[in-house]
Amino acid sequence: MNKVVADIHAIWETIRGSGTFLFRFRFWTYEETWQWIFSVLLKGTFCRFFSVVCLIFSLWFAIKRRNLIASLSFFAVMLCFMYGAQVIHFIGLL
Repeated sequence: MNKVVADIHAIWETIRGSGTFLFRFRFWTYEETWQWIFSVLLKGTFCRFFSVVCLIFSLWFAIKRRNLIASLSFFAVMLCFMYGAQVIHFIGLL
């Protein structure tokens, strides 16, 4: 049991010792990390999955709940997933 507590304490001291985890990133590594996250979310399988989920929620809010604002919000998020990568790639950010 003491080994587990010591391991948890060592992990906590590593995290706490540097302030926050963002300070451990150098700028270029931090920037590349966010570019990777956006490229994964806006391209491929994740993009299609989140688009379908947002479309289903949009239709559900429009038909079943009769909430037009929530329906349009999910539809806008779906459009961002569908066309976001192309727009960001056209601008040159991805």
